[in-house]
Amino acid sequence: MKVLLTGAFGNIGKSTLEELVRQGHIVRCFDLKTRSNEKAARRYRDRIQVVWGDLRRRADVAAAVRDQEVVIHLAFIIPKLSTTGFESEEHPDWAREINVGGTQNLIEAMKADIRYAENTVNFDDDKLKLIGWMGKKAPTALQPPGQSRLVEAPRQGDGWFFLDWKAPIDGGAPSAYKVTRRERPAGAWEDVATAVITEATLVEQLKGKELEYRTIAVNKAGDGELSNTEMVVL
Repeated sequence: MKVLLTGAFGNIGKSTLEELVRQGHIVRCFDLKTRSNEKAARRYRDRIQVVWGDLRRRADVAAAVRDQEVVIHLAFIIPKLSTTGFESEEHPDWAREINVGGTQNLIEAMKADIRYAENTVNFDDDKLKLIGWMGKKAPTALQPPGQSRLVEAPRQGDGWFFLDWKAPIDGGAPSAYKVTRRERPAGAWEDVATAVITEATLVEQLKGKELEYRTIAVNKAGDGELSNTEMVVL
């Protein structure tokens, strides 16, 4: 497998590089060109590829990422034991440029490399399999959600109660949940709340009446199946 290892000659990178080479991977090492790093690279001779560069330079990162199947990112500045001789806490702005900015450069280069490969072969799945990934999947129609489950009201107070439930295990992803209510035994159902998570606190509810509550998962494709009901008396 073609593996890009950033920070290959750092304290953590060295042991990772040793194991990757032992397992027979084709390893491309990306690190700063320093005397100590050049000395470490010479130990491996032709068993590794080396790309010298700086994470803060996008062109360097793009050259390193090109044609790789896996990226192991170990190039960063840490509080202690950094081979750079500096600590992240002593130079926070500089460390952020590398740890955050450099990682962002790496992510963008990886995305660009995937797009380049896909466009080059016109999303031909058979050709993309040769380099370890598939083309874009054909879009599928959004399905209505399944049934929200296990509605219960574990806590209540003066005119309020807390309602929770479980998300559907099938169907399309819910974008929201409708909470509906009726007075037992045969009142009309009415919408009383909308939630984007699987819980809601309902306030100013009717007191002294037997009320039933249920939830319905919804998305752009439609409404899911009605949940079980939970009776509440405040």
